[in-house]
Formats: sequence, structure tokens, C-alpha cells
Amino acid sequence: MFQFLSRLYFLQNLLSLLVALCSPVLMHNLGKYLALKKAFYLTALEDLQGDYLEFGVFTGSSFVCALNCAKRSGIKNSHKQMRFFGFDSFEGFGDLPSCEHHPFYTDLNFKTDYTSVRRRLIKSAGQSWNRVLLTKGFFSETLNTGPESYEIERASIILIDNDTYSAALECLRFCTSIVQEGSILIADDSFSYKGSTTKGVSGAISTWLQENPKIKLRKISNYGMGGEMFITSKIS
Repeated sequence: MFQFLSRLYFLQNLLSLLVALCSPVLMHNLGKYLALKKAFYLTALEDLQGDYLEFGVFTGSSFVCALNCAKRSGIKNSHKQMRFFGFDSFEGFGDLPSCEHHPFYTDLNFKTDYTSVRRRLIKSAGQSWNRVLLTKGFFSETLNTGPESYEIERASIILIDNDTYSAALECLRFCTSIVQEGSILIADDSFSYKGSTTKGVSGAISTWLQENPKIKLRKISNYGMGGEMFITSKIS
């Protein structure tokens, strides 16, 4: 059977062509949606109390997926009480230090319209919109007062989707007091900056863990074109 299949060159060529034609963005987003599905399943399985926080909303696609997954986790649990917090400047990255410059992470590529995104989320949330808070502004302005200013006590799922070291570190520091055992951390574009462990989201996670040695992360899986998914396995 192996010899027969290995000689089906036309089929192999067709499959390789289909893969090559498939948009990397679509493949990555599909992986991220599956990661969110897994996150909502795992937290539902443990009946983990807490809110959903997304840093870097962009067009709202991941946020919509989170809303849908919460409605359809398949397990009766506290997701019915979960609140959803989205933070984004909707103006791109703003001024970045030279060490964080990246050919793709530019204001031109990541500037979106807040009103359009908000309208999209309202439509998706439906009756759950009263449990959604979409905050516009740079993280230095919106996260500097801490989670207590938003009445967030515990985080269930956290999506860090803002690409740069400084932005990701601000978000992680914001979450320090609200992560708990079982909290899921999804780090998008974790292998950016040529795989550096000191730059981008990966570097921010390393710094954050060094600052908070009591917090331990256990890796669940990779997804898409460079995302990672972790569970907070211990807070001692």
C-alpha cells in the first residue's frame, strides 16, 4: 500500500498545490479558533470561574469566536456568567522603540475602525452584549489603573494578540493579580522576531515569569503559523 500511494505523484502534487494556495492568514486563524475552542472546553471542564480578556482585538474575528465558543462549549458551567473584555488602540502600534521595529507589525497593517468592530461584536454577542466591554486606547492609557478598575477579579482565558514585547508585557503585568490555577494563556505570533526569546510576545512572557516566579505555565500546544497555548499549572 505504501509503495502504491508513494507513486501517486499527481495526487501528491495536487495536495501540495492546495496547501500552497491556501492563505497563511486563514490557516493561522483556523488554528487560533481551534485553540480558543480548546481553551473554552478545558475551562468548562474544570468549571473555572473568571472572565475572558483579549489584548489586540484588531477586526474582532477572535473575539467573535470566543463569544461563540462560550455559548457552545457543550458543558453547563460558569461561561454563562463570563464577561468579555477587549482592549485595542485600533490605531496600530504607535511609537515603538527601534529594537521593536518589524517589517510586518506596522500601523498601516493593523489600523482598524473601532465603530465597525464594535458593531460586529454587538451583532455576534446578541443578548450577551451587557457582559462585553470593548475598550479603545493604547495600553499605556487603558491598563495603567489595573484590573480592579474594570472590576475584574479572576481571568479564565487570556489572549495576547498584540505582537510586540512592550505591549505584551503591559498586558501580562495587568493580568498578574487575576491569573489563577487553570487560567489559559494564548500567545499569538509567539515565534516572531526571527524566533527570538527576548523579543516579541515570547520575550514578554519570559520577563513576566521572571518577575513572578510563583506563576508556572505548562505548554498545551502550538497552533497556526506561530501561536502557543499555555495553562497556569501552579501559583504558589
